[in-house]
Formats: sequence, C-alpha cells, structure tokens
Amino acid sequence: MGYAIHLQSFKDKEIAEFSRSIVWDVFGPKCVSTPEGWGLMYDDIPGGVLSLDDDEFIDSFAVRRPSDRAVRDMYSVAQLIPCAISTDANFYVPDESIIAGMPDWLLGALPKPPMIVRSADELLKRLAERTVGK
Repeated sequence: MGYAIHLQSFKDKEIAEFSRSIVWDVFGPKCVSTPEGWGLMYDDIPGGVLSLDDDEFIDSFAVRRPSDRAVRDMYSVAQLIPCAISTDANFYVPDESIIAGMPDWLLGALPKPPMIVRSADELLKRLAERTVGK
C-alpha cells in the first residue's frame, strides 16, 4: 500500500489529545531509526514509516506506506482511544459512537460519511477497495 494512513483523535466535537505512550507501546518495539524517520520492521520486513511527535500528549499520528501489519497495529491503537482513521477524505471508525464526537465542521466537509469498520480485517478490505481502479 503506497499511501499514508492517519489516526486523529476526537472527543466532544473537538480534536482531542491522548498519551503518546499508547502509540509507542504498540509501534515502538517495531521501530528502527532511519533517515526518513521511524521505520517499522515486522520480522525483518519493512512495514512503513511512523510519523509521531515527541510530545507527551498528541492528537494524531500517521504511517506512510503502511504494510498490512502496520494497518493492523493502527487499528489496535484505534480501539484504545476515540478516533478516526483516514486516507485522503475517507474516514473509518471502529465504533459508530466516534462519529458523534467528531466536529460538525469536519463531518460537513467530508464527501461521504465515516465508514464503520469493526475489525482490522474489515479496515484492510475497505482500504483495498479504495485503491481499486486507481
């Protein structure tokens, strides 16, 4: 998958912060320092590049060129905080209650409503559908 995938946290119609350690607990053991940033390695196979601020509290992070395993890890993080995962203008949420916490200005600007994905497998399927025909 040659794109970037983002995770943005929302709560009470606002962008919300969460502890950076949540992301680092999941991705940190797979990170190696590269000139591009935090390269992700899964059993010696590259899995993308993690973009993660150094602040103690963050509101988002991204993975460029994510492998399926990196997408699965991102979904693991999404199950721990109220957030949406996005690629371009496509938003995916693990639970419909997240949509109610997203800002109205964002929801109104989206070309289509966020899609509910109940598993990492479903997210991977939706992301693959997104790239068909490109």
